[in-house]
Amino acid sequence: MKRCIAIFVGFWVFATAAFAQDILPVCERNMWVRDAIVSAVGASDCNDVEIPNDLLSISRLEILWRPITELKVGDVSGLDNLQELKLHGIPITSLPEGIFAELTKLEYLELSINELTTLPDNIFANLENLEELIISTTRLASLPERMFADLKNLQELHLRSSGFASLPEEAFSGLENLQELYLTGNLLTSLPEGIFAELTNLEYLDLSHNKFINVPEEITVLKNLQELHLRGNDLASLKQGIFVKFENLKVLNVKENELTSLSEEITELENLEGLDLSFNKLAALPEEIAALKNVQWIDLDRNELTTLPEEIAALKNLRWIYLGSNKFTSFPEEIAALKNLSTLGLYSNELLSLPAGIFAEMKNLKELILWNNSLDSLPEGVFAGATLTGLNLARNPGSPFTISMEVVETSQAGQIAISIPLGIPFTTEVTLSATGGTVSPETITISAGSTSSESVTVTRNADNSETVEVNIVKLPDVPENYFGVQFSAIPLVSDNIPTSAEFEEIPETLTLHTNYPNPFNPQTTIDYALPASADVRLAVYDMTGKTVSVLVDGVQPQGQHTVHFRADDLPTGTYIYRLTANGETRTRKMTLIR
Repeated sequence: MKRCIAIFVGFWVFATAAFAQDILPVCERNMWVRDAIVSAVGASDCNDVEIPNDLLSISRLEILWRPITELKVGDVSGLDNLQELKLHGIPITSLPEGIFAELTKLEYLELSINELTTLPDNIFANLENLEELIISTTRLASLPERMFADLKNLQELHLRSSGFASLPEEAFSGLENLQELYLTGNLLTSLPEGIFAELTNLEYLDLSHNKFINVPEEITVLKNLQELHLRGNDLASLKQGIFVKFENLKVLNVKENELTSLSEEITELENLEGLDLSFNKLAALPEEIAALKNVQWIDLDRNELTTLPEEIAALKNLRWIYLGSNKFTSFPEEIAALKNLSTLGLYSNELLSLPAGIFAEMKNLKELILWNNSLDSLPEGVFAGATLTGLNLARNPGSPFTISMEVVETSQAGQIAISIPLGIPFTTEVTLSATGGTVSPETITISAGSTSSESVTVTRNADNSETVEVNIVKLPDVPENYFGVQFSAIPLVSDNIPTSAEFEEIPETLTLHTNYPNPFNPQTTIDYALPASADVRLAVYDMTGKTVSVLVDGVQPQGQHTVHFRADDLPTGTYIYRLTANGETRTRKMTLIR
């Protein structure tokens, strides 16, 4: 028995040694691949990597932004259990045939931001378990026929920003399980007949940022399509007769095109739940819009609308509508008929006034965004009965409130003017301090919208200081639900007065505000405040915890800060943004709706 065991052990050692001889030693690989492997297994250097044991333990390998111009088959040999491989930002111009042949367990492969001009025809031949393939920002320009035919389990394919002016007829042959296809950022003007014939399970198609002047009829075979994105093309109209074939279509994105009008073709979209028509040239909406009885959100930002049709009242399921950056001079009262509306954006228009009592009728309205209009006064009780939890009136003219300063013994006066955002239904306080003297009182109570003023007395110290400096050390606190509202203080001092007034808002705690707008598409703004200079990280994560964007990563000074987040390539969903500074963390959620 012992002899048998000895023979077995001897065979195992021999087999392992033989296996190891077929694997390129780690130290002989491309130095950047070598370093990635050493890091992945937690070794101190390449000589400490055990072959094959350590290599078989690696399930994920990322090589990012490295000056690699060539990869050999041996660079990834022995990584038989690899499930994710990301080659991002490396200037390779080609890949050798068979480089992925051993990676039979690979589920995710990314080849992005590189100089690839061609790929071997059968480079993906052994990747039967691959579920997601990303080929992005390359110089390929063309693809061989049936290149992906062996990827029977592929569910998501990205062919983005690679200069494709055309695609072969059988480009997607064999991909019957594909659910999402991204062809964004290419030069496509048309598609070959039958190109989508085998994509019977496709649910998501993105043809954004190409050169289409018409909606391609080849998409009509995609009976299960739920989302269609045609953003950033040259569409002048939505071709009648195409959308009637999409019984399952839920989201249509035709943002950033050349649409000047809509008519009967919109009646074909009766099952639609989301419609993005922003950044077009629509001067009016047709009465046929009443056909969109199931629509839940509409984005009409950046058009030329001045009114809304009465028929919009038929959109009983509408939850939010964005009408920003149009040409409304008066509030479209047709909106009041949308009883289920929860979010209304009318920012960056030319509104001069708001109708009294209209918001009391809109019982489900929670978020109202009216920043950057021409509102300088509001009717009394305009928000009476409203159930708003979010109100944004920033960048309107506002109402001036002044704090006058009288300097003892000189009787010369100066003043600080504070701009109060309109319609904020709360009373607040401003705190003052003085150096070289005293100020009394130190706290001023003001009401938003007030046009009155308060006086303070400034007394010079006994040491006959040449000046007395009065600072606003604390501006009003704004409740979080009133996002986007900012108070500003403008010093106004007489030339002869021996005092100066400055505004300095010093945050007391680390604060992360609610982003605005929220929900958003595709950009939102995030404000935060630092009580002291700190090493700051502000990052966005999806609901799986994966980092999708790092907005700030470095030292920032004390004070208020603002960043903008764009989600052009992200899908609809809830995302988390997290602020970390000096060991403290603040977290909030935001919603992207395409």
